[in-house]
Amino acid sequence: MESFLLIAILMVAIFAISKYLDYRRTEAVKAVAAQLGFTYQETSIQFVDSRISQSTLCSKGRDRRLKNVIKGCSDNIQISVGDYAYTTGSGKNKAAHRQTIVILECTRSHLPRFSLVPENVLHKIGNFFGYPDINFNSHPEFSNAIA
Repeated sequence: MESFLLIAILMVAIFAISKYLDYRRTEAVKAVAAQLGFTYQETSIQFVDSRISQSTLCSKGRDRRLKNVIKGCSDNIQISVGDYAYTTGSGKNKAAHRQTIVILECTRSHLPRFSLVPENVLHKIGNFFGYPDINFNSHPEFSNAIA
């Protein structure tokens, strides 16, 4: 009985700490949005669907969600930033993935759509067969980390 109570208390404590850390992150994002004069949205399903739905990121996992979204404009560039999360696997192999995404839209330039992702072994193999890679001679560490 005592071990059950201890486990229950531990689970409640972990849940409470998680909620508190989420709250602190949300408040920090709200403060940054206010400081920059940007708007804040707690969640934005439309943002996920319309802007990044065709990216490789959105083809991964399930239960995709975006929160703490800030949007604004600086020097004629539309800026959107948000905390993106999704789930992969199930049972013992279930994993939650979280990352911050940034979308920059500039109507003045005619750049092709692209995404920057961490480079992995598959990118190295692709490079061997002629798949293009982004390289900046002035920033070799960045070039080696990003595909």
